[in-house]
Amino acid sequence: MNIITSSTILSWVAEENPSIIPVLARLGITEGLGEMSVRELCQKSTTNEESLILIINLYLNRDYSPYIALGRSEFDFIKTYFDSTLMFYRRVQIPNIETHLNAFISKSEESSAIKMIEELFVKFKEMFLAGNRYESELLSDIKNIMIRHLTGRFNTNLYYAVIYSLHSMISDMDAHERIRKLLLENLVDSSGKREIRETIKKSPGGLSSRETDVLRLIAKGMLNKEIASELSISFNTVLSHRKNIVSKLGIKSVSGLTLYAYISGLVSSEEIQH
Repeated sequence: MNIITSSTILSWVAEENPSIIPVLARLGITEGLGEMSVRELCQKSTTNEESLILIINLYLNRDYSPYIALGRSEFDFIKTYFDSTLMFYRRVQIPNIETHLNAFISKSEESSAIKMIEELFVKFKEMFLAGNRYESELLSDIKNIMIRHLTGRFNTNLYYAVIYSLHSMISDMDAHERIRKLLLENLVDSSGKREIRETIKKSPGGLSSRETDVLRLIAKGMLNKEIASELSISFNTVLSHRKNIVSKLGIKSVSGLTLYAYISGLVSSEEIQH
């Protein structure tokens, strides 16, 4: 496992792993990489160096398991990365697949496989735009149907283009989901104590429904008094819920809790108060 550091020449990494080029763009690195190190590129683009190293290592290395100390700048950077990634999917990758897929379907013989492919993509797009953003199985189903079950006449070049665009988004979504889960599992408090948590299930971190409500309002920037009023509970009950949240998640800072809530899908980007 090759770990990216401040002195790593990023162009060398990109030449071996071109899939990180759009990731770098989402991290604020959009110009030619030249022969500059990670540190030099981050200084040039005013990108948070530690956070960029974290994201790239998580993206490239499945076994990378870091300590994550979360300050305000790291929180803002990671949040921006997640926002940019979802925007990239909406504005670039999904339209790219759709363009190639529509052209492919229009030049193919009608068949049950073609109809299924078309219906699955429509379903995927609807689910993604509705907020189910971490699900790549439908795209994998489309790719597998094309590889295993497609018959009849079709345009080979468009076939390759669809397969490649599907594979590209599936790989990126899988890496993005891995990053999301690792960040959730490895967020630490300001003391640097690492807390490993199980992957988020139906209720984030095993929180009760009321604790989840409190966490959501914390992420929105509300004070304890405001949370008590919003939920019609006492001030002391809010404090008790916050204590339980910290105990279950192992995250003490408001920045850490906010990022946790955001990555878990409890709040949208627009709801977070800066």
